[in-house]
Amino acid sequence: MGHIYPGSRRVPKVLKNLMKSNRRLTRIDRWSITFRNAEGKVEQKQMSEMLCYFSIGYTAQITLKFQEARSQAPNKLNKPWKNKLQYVMAGGVTVFEEAQVLNTFATLRVDGRVIKLPRVCKSIVVSNLSSMADGVNFWYLFLCIYTCIMGSAASTQKDLQTYSEPSLGDGLLEVMASKGLYKYLQMKLGMSHYRRLAQAREIEITFTKQIPIQVDGEAWMEPPGSIKFTLKNQMVGILGDIEPPRGIYPLF
Repeated sequence: MGHIYPGSRRVPKVLKNLMKSNRRLTRIDRWSITFRNAEGKVEQKQMSEMLCYFSIGYTAQITLKFQEARSQAPNKLNKPWKNKLQYVMAGGVTVFEEAQVLNTFATLRVDGRVIKLPRVCKSIVVSNLSSMADGVNFWYLFLCIYTCIMGSAASTQKDLQTYSEPSLGDGLLEVMASKGLYKYLQMKLGMSHYRRLAQAREIEITFTKQIPIQVDGEAWMEPPGSIKFTLKNQMVGILGDIEPPRGIYPLF
């Protein structure tokens, strides 16, 4: 939970405060992750569940570089603004590196169907959130500057055209792809989104080369094999003060 986490002594107090809270509640999907090696044998990993998001490719590479920098000098990255600066620096380094093109060694299956990756695909994102990476909406933008200026949405016929509004508790994951870091910069400016590939209940990514991946912000290099996502169960979460909630439907 981070190097500045104060320990479990405060957990009872936190739970007591939550029980007294009169905030609204919402359902949140919990996803099981099954890792298999190149021979098809199940591998036990510390990260066997996902709540928020997963990525493979250059986006995970940026997180991995940030993680390595933080582990080498934890005292220098003890404030949010320092973390953001280091993350930007990690992204800058990645720009000058040759990112792996996933088309040559990775296969994506959603609900049993093989999905063709965009040409020169360098990242696949699987998300259960409306936004991540400091508030960026990878699926689509609610307030798109490009739309306001140009009068049309920043999407193409190659995007998934029919989909339901992403939600934390709908039993579906959003699957997206990107060709490079420039797409992330466009999203930060409100000019674009990742390529929408699918909404699915079961997702499997198979790859024949070692590749950086991240699960809920924890990144590492994963050897050849496969990763499969299936719905495990649902939990209840407390809503914040954002109005209206984005992709969140209160229980009461």
